[in-house]
Amino acid sequence: RIMVGDELRLKLGDGASYLYGKPWEGVGYVKGIVDGEVELELRSSGNVPDSIHDDYIVEYIWKSTSYDRMQNALKTFAIDDTSVTGYIYHRLLGHPVEEQRIATARIPSNDSDYGVPGLPPLNESQIEAVAAVLQRPMSLIQGPPGTGK
Repeated sequence: RIMVGDELRLKLGDGASYLYGKPWEGVGYVKGIVDGEVELELRSSGNVPDSIHDDYIVEYIWKSTSYDRMQNALKTFAIDDTSVTGYIYHRLLGHPVEEQRIATARIPSNDSDYGVPGLPPLNESQIEAVAAVLQRPMSLIQGPPGTGK
């Protein structure tokens, strides 16, 4: 799925290259997407075949930033003993570990104490989730979009 900020390569197809008289390609960033139409800002504006309206090829240019960050995090996790606690390390690897609770966790005494200024009050399910998260070293809150996670 193409998103604003993605880098794309735009090339003429074989038929369009024949009409233009030579191959052409340009690289740019997605500036906007409106009603399925993609606005591409090219890095170089010289000799763009603006008379050709059909037979373009679009290639997505893969960015390795997210992958590189994930690889670095996994390397740190594997090598650095202090990157996470032993409990979290073994839980993430799926090893059997005894459930732990944080003994010094301060749980709000009433439901209104769970509120955040400027946000609507939490419902009962959200309050239970926050209370559980405050008492455990690792928690996962999941649910469908729009449920207030």
